Amino acid sequence: GCIGTRRPVTCGDRPSCGRENKPTSVCHRAGTKAISDKMLTVGITGGIGSGKSTVIKILTEIEPGTVASLLMDDVSKELMNNDPALRARLQAEFGVDVYEDSGAGPLNRAKLAAIVFADTAQLAKINSIVHPPTFEATLDRIAQFKAQGFKIVVIETALLFTTSAYQLNDVNVLVVAPTEVRIARAVARSGLNRQQVVQRMASQIDWSTVEKRADYLLVDDTDDLNALHQSVRALF
Repeated sequence: GCIGTRRPVTCGDRPSCGRENKPTSVCHRAGTKAISDKMLTVGITGGIGSGKSTVIKILTEIEPGTVASLLMDDVSKELMNNDPALRARLQAEFGVDVYEDSGAGPLNRAKLAAIVFADTAQLAKINSIVHPPTFEATLDRIAQFKAQGFKIVVIETALLFTTSAYQLNDVNVLVVAPTEVRIARAVARSGLNRQQVVQRMASQIDWSTVEKRADYLLVDDTDDLNALHQSVRALF
Protein backbone atom coordinates (compact mmCIF):
# COMPACT_ATOMS: atom_id res chain seq x y z
CA GLY A 1 0.00 0.00 0.00
CA CYS A 2 0.92 3.56 -0.59
CA ILE A 3 0.79 6.20 2.11
CA GLY A 4 -2.59 7.74 1.61
CA THR A 5 -2.57 7.35 -2.15
CA ARG A 6 -4.57 4.17 -2.55
CA ARG A 7 -7.71 5.36 -0.91
CA PRO A 8 -9.82 8.41 -1.68
CA VAL A 9 -9.39 11.58 0.33
CA THR A 10 -12.58 13.07 1.71
CA CYS A 11 -12.60 16.85 1.89
CA GLY A 12 -15.39 16.92 4.46
CA ASP A 13 -17.36 20.16 4.51
CA ARG A 14 -14.76 22.17 2.62
CA PRO A 15 -15.58 23.42 -0.87
CA SER A 16 -15.04 20.63 -3.37
CA CYS A 17 -11.42 20.29 -4.39
CA GLY A 18 -12.27 17.99 -7.26
CA ARG A 19 -10.18 15.16 -5.82
CA GLU A 20 -12.55 13.48 -3.41
CA ASN A 21 -12.93 10.35 -5.52
CA LYS A 22 -9.43 10.13 -6.92
CA PRO A 23 -6.61 8.01 -5.41
CA THR A 24 -4.44 10.78 -4.05
CA SER A 25 -3.21 11.71 -0.59
CA VAL A 26 -3.11 15.45 -1.20
CA CYS A 27 -6.34 17.42 -1.05
CA HIS A 28 -6.07 21.10 -1.98
CA ARG A 29 -8.88 23.28 -0.68
CA ALA A 30 -10.54 25.30 -3.42
CA GLY A 31 -9.66 28.96 -3.41
CA THR A 32 -6.27 28.59 -1.73
CA LYS A 33 -3.00 29.10 -3.50
CA ALA A 34 -0.79 26.21 -4.49
CA ILE A 35 2.74 26.09 -3.12
CA SER A 36 4.92 28.05 -5.52
CA ASP A 37 8.49 29.18 -5.97
CA LYS A 38 8.19 32.29 -3.80
CA MET A 39 9.47 32.12 -0.25
CA LEU A 40 6.81 30.55 1.91
CA THR A 41 6.19 29.74 5.54
CA VAL A 42 4.49 26.33 5.69
CA GLY A 43 2.75 25.03 8.79
CA ILE A 44 2.64 21.27 9.33
CA THR A 45 0.39 19.78 11.97
CA GLY A 46 -1.21 16.53 13.01
CA GLY A 47 -1.66 14.33 16.03
CA ILE A 48 0.91 12.15 17.74
CA GLY A 49 2.01 9.41 15.34
CA SER A 50 0.38 11.01 12.31
CA GLY A 51 3.63 11.22 10.38
CA LYS A 52 4.17 14.97 10.35
CA SER A 53 7.85 14.72 11.34
CA THR A 54 8.49 12.37 8.43
CA VAL A 55 6.73 14.78 6.07
CA ILE A 56 9.01 17.58 7.25
CA LYS A 57 12.12 15.44 6.77
CA ILE A 58 11.04 14.74 3.19
CA LEU A 59 10.37 18.43 2.54
CA THR A 60 13.86 19.39 3.69
CA GLU A 61 15.41 16.73 1.44
CA ILE A 62 13.60 17.70 -1.77
CA GLU A 63 15.78 20.76 -2.33
CA PRO A 64 18.62 20.58 0.20
CA GLY A 65 19.72 23.93 1.51
CA THR A 66 16.58 25.77 0.45
CA VAL A 67 14.12 24.51 3.10
CA ALA A 68 14.52 25.28 6.80
CA SER A 69 12.50 23.43 9.42
CA LEU A 70 11.50 24.46 12.90
CA LEU A 71 9.72 22.38 15.51
CA MET A 72 7.84 24.60 17.92
CA ASP A 73 8.06 21.82 20.51
CA ASP A 74 11.85 22.12 20.37
CA VAL A 75 11.58 25.89 20.77
CA SER A 76 9.42 25.45 23.87
CA LYS A 77 11.82 22.85 25.32
CA GLU A 78 14.72 25.23 24.86
CA LEU A 79 12.84 28.04 26.56
CA MET A 80 11.67 25.86 29.45
CA ASN A 81 15.25 24.83 30.09
CA ASN A 82 17.06 28.11 29.50
CA ASP A 83 14.68 30.99 30.21
CA PRO A 84 15.01 31.89 33.93
CA ALA A 85 11.62 33.58 34.17
CA LEU A 86 9.85 30.67 32.53
CA ARG A 87 11.63 28.13 34.74
CA ALA A 88 10.56 30.05 37.82
CA ARG A 89 6.96 30.24 36.64
CA LEU A 90 6.78 26.51 35.90
CA GLN A 91 8.26 25.64 39.27
CA ALA A 92 5.77 27.93 41.00
CA GLU A 93 2.83 26.34 39.18
CA PHE A 94 3.86 22.68 39.01
CA GLY A 95 6.47 22.21 41.73
CA VAL A 96 10.24 22.48 41.98
CA ASP A 97 10.66 18.80 41.11
CA VAL A 98 9.55 19.30 37.50
CA TYR A 99 13.23 20.20 37.16
CA GLU A 100 15.94 17.76 38.15
CA ASP A 101 18.48 18.34 40.90
CA SER A 102 15.96 20.00 43.20
CA GLY A 103 15.03 22.55 40.59
CA ALA A 104 18.54 23.44 39.45
CA GLY A 105 18.85 20.91 36.62
CA PRO A 106 17.17 20.33 33.28
CA LEU A 107 13.44 19.93 32.82
CA ASN A 108 12.07 16.58 33.92
CA ARG A 109 9.78 16.09 30.93
CA ALA A 110 8.37 12.80 32.19
CA LYS A 111 7.40 14.36 35.51
CA LEU A 112 5.79 17.38 33.89
CA ALA A 113 4.00 15.24 31.30
CA ALA A 114 2.53 13.04 34.04
CA ILE A 115 1.01 16.14 35.62
CA VAL A 116 -0.36 17.93 32.58
CA PHE A 117 -1.61 15.02 30.49
CA ALA A 118 -3.64 13.65 33.40
CA ASP A 119 -5.57 16.88 33.97
CA THR A 120 -7.05 19.08 31.26
CA ALA A 121 -6.93 22.11 33.55
CA GLN A 122 -3.22 21.64 34.12
CA LEU A 123 -2.66 21.16 30.40
CA ALA A 124 -4.48 24.40 29.67
CA LYS A 125 -2.40 26.12 32.34
CA ILE A 126 0.96 25.05 30.95
CA ASN A 127 -0.15 25.96 27.44
CA SER A 128 -1.09 29.45 28.59
CA ILE A 129 2.32 29.85 30.21
CA VAL A 130 4.55 28.36 27.51
CA HIS A 131 2.80 29.30 24.25
CA PRO A 132 3.27 33.11 24.29
CA PRO A 133 7.08 33.08 24.63
CA THR A 134 7.29 30.14 22.22
CA PHE A 135 5.29 32.09 19.65
CA GLU A 136 7.56 35.12 19.98
CA ALA A 137 10.71 33.00 19.73
CA THR A 138 9.31 31.29 16.63
CA LEU A 139 8.74 34.65 14.96
CA ASP A 140 12.38 35.50 15.63
CA ARG A 141 13.56 32.19 14.12
CA ILE A 142 11.42 32.70 11.02
CA ALA A 143 12.94 36.14 10.50
CA GLN A 144 16.42 34.64 10.82
CA PHE A 145 15.70 31.90 8.29
CA LYS A 146 14.28 34.37 5.79
CA ALA A 147 17.27 36.65 6.22
CA GLN A 148 19.51 33.68 5.44
CA GLY A 149 17.79 33.22 2.09
CA PHE A 150 15.79 30.03 2.61
CA LYS A 151 13.02 29.52 0.06
CA ILE A 152 10.69 27.72 2.45
CA VAL A 153 10.41 27.70 6.24
CA VAL A 154 8.50 24.68 7.57
CA ILE A 155 7.04 24.97 11.07
CA GLU A 156 5.78 21.87 12.84
CA THR A 157 3.41 22.06 15.78
CA ALA A 158 0.57 19.90 17.05
CA LEU A 159 -1.15 23.10 18.18
CA LEU A 160 -1.32 24.86 14.82
CA PHE A 161 -5.10 25.35 14.81
CA THR A 162 -5.65 25.59 18.57
CA THR A 163 -3.39 28.64 18.84
CA SER A 164 -2.70 31.56 16.56
CA ALA A 165 0.33 29.74 15.12
CA TYR A 166 -1.45 29.09 11.82
CA GLN A 167 -1.48 32.84 11.21
CA LEU A 168 2.30 32.77 10.82
CA ASN A 169 2.04 30.72 7.65
CA ASP A 170 1.30 31.17 3.97
CA VAL A 171 0.16 27.54 3.71
CA ASN A 172 -1.01 25.05 6.37
CA VAL A 173 -0.90 21.27 5.94
CA LEU A 174 -2.73 18.76 8.11
CA VAL A 175 -1.23 15.24 8.22
CA VAL A 176 -3.66 12.52 9.27
CA ALA A 177 -3.54 8.76 9.80
CA PRO A 178 -5.82 6.07 11.26
CA THR A 179 -5.87 5.80 15.05
CA GLU A 180 -4.26 2.36 15.28
CA VAL A 181 -1.49 3.35 12.87
CA ARG A 182 -0.76 6.42 14.99
CA ILE A 183 -0.68 4.40 18.21
CA ALA A 184 1.68 1.80 16.78
CA ARG A 185 4.07 4.46 15.49
CA ALA A 186 4.07 6.40 18.73
CA VAL A 187 4.70 3.32 20.86
CA ALA A 188 7.54 2.22 18.58
CA ARG A 189 9.36 5.53 18.53
CA SER A 190 8.73 7.13 21.91
CA GLY A 191 9.10 4.48 24.57
CA LEU A 192 5.58 5.27 25.80
CA ASN A 193 3.17 2.41 26.34
CA ARG A 194 -0.18 2.15 24.59
CA GLN A 195 -2.11 3.64 27.51
CA GLN A 196 0.18 6.67 27.67
CA VAL A 197 -0.12 7.25 23.93
CA VAL A 198 -3.91 6.99 24.05
CA GLN A 199 -3.94 9.45 26.96
CA ARG A 200 -1.93 11.96 24.94
CA MET A 201 -4.15 11.47 21.92
CA ALA A 202 -7.18 12.17 24.09
CA SER A 203 -5.62 15.46 25.21
CA GLN A 204 -5.38 16.64 21.59
CA ILE A 205 -8.15 18.02 19.44
CA ASP A 206 -10.43 16.01 17.19
CA TRP A 207 -8.51 16.54 13.97
CA SER A 208 -11.58 16.10 11.81
CA THR A 209 -12.91 19.37 13.26
CA VAL A 210 -10.03 21.41 11.79
CA GLU A 211 -9.66 19.74 8.38
CA LYS A 212 -11.56 22.54 6.70
CA ARG A 213 -9.05 25.09 8.01
CA ALA A 214 -6.07 23.38 6.37
CA ASP A 215 -5.01 24.29 2.86
CA TYR A 216 -3.85 20.72 2.27
CA LEU A 217 -4.80 17.37 3.80
CA LEU A 218 -2.06 14.75 3.59
CA VAL A 219 -3.02 11.18 4.47
CA ASP A 220 -0.15 9.05 5.81
CA ASP A 221 -1.76 5.69 6.54
CA THR A 222 0.92 3.07 5.77
CA ASP A 223 4.69 2.90 5.98
CA ASP A 224 5.50 3.20 2.29
CA LEU A 225 8.06 6.01 2.27
CA ASN A 226 8.34 6.09 -1.51
CA ALA A 227 4.63 6.81 -1.78
CA LEU A 228 4.86 9.47 0.91
CA HIS A 229 7.70 11.13 -1.01
CA GLN A 230 5.43 11.29 -4.07
CA SER A 231 2.58 12.75 -2.03
CA VAL A 232 4.76 15.42 -0.48
CA ARG A 233 6.22 16.31 -3.88
CA ALA A 234 2.67 16.78 -5.13
CA LEU A 235 2.50 19.85 -2.89
CA PHE A 236 5.07 21.50 -5.14
